Amino acid sequence: MDYIIKEEIENLYEINKSKFIAILTPIDDIKEIDNILNSIKKRYPKATHYCYGLALKKETLINKSNDDGEPSGTAGVVILKAINNKNITNALLTVVRYFGGIKLGAGGLIRAYNTASCLVLDKANLFIEKEYHTYHLELDYNLDNKFEQLIRSLNGFIIDKDYQEKIKCTFALEKDETSQINEFFLGKVQIIKLENIKKIVKANP
Repeated sequence: MDYIIKEEIENLYEINKSKFIAILTPIDDIKEIDNILNSIKKRYPKATHYCYGLALKKETLINKSNDDGEPSGTAGVVILKAINNKNITNALLTVVRYFGGIKLGAGGLIRAYNTASCLVLDKANLFIEKEYHTYHLELDYNLDNKFEQLIRSLNGFIIDKDYQEKIKCTFALEKDETSQINEFFLGKVQIIKLENIKKIVKANP
């Protein structure tokens, strides 16, 4: 299952006087990378490195990383691996480094970039895209509240209501639960199937 984020998140990690500022940003197009990086560089203009990992899913999954002058394999691919391990897509994770004067070595850099990446990823609110079946029916006013309760109990939601002689209601269900809807109305209602829709919802903790 792929997860996405909806807001930018930032976290600071320090080790041996070096500062690693991890910035997790939602992204929809690979062309956005330069603008995001330029904005981060303006925010942290005196940093020594701006390394990143990108996971972007459209028709296929695009993975991209950049060490930005750090020894090969110690930064960008480490950041990217952290993103992929969390199954997060459509996200750019940039780790800004301020060198503190103490060399960390290749192993130390890998651990530092991994820790910085994991800490900010752990702070992220994750969302998933779910597909819902949608339906339309008409119901009497005296059944309105009880019907809403039924829809919520089936992990669905009301899309729209039109209050006329009867309530014209459009609703969505994650699974096809029309048998329970029919049971609720004692089989005396016409349920019209509409197109499926997709909705972004918060993932379970």
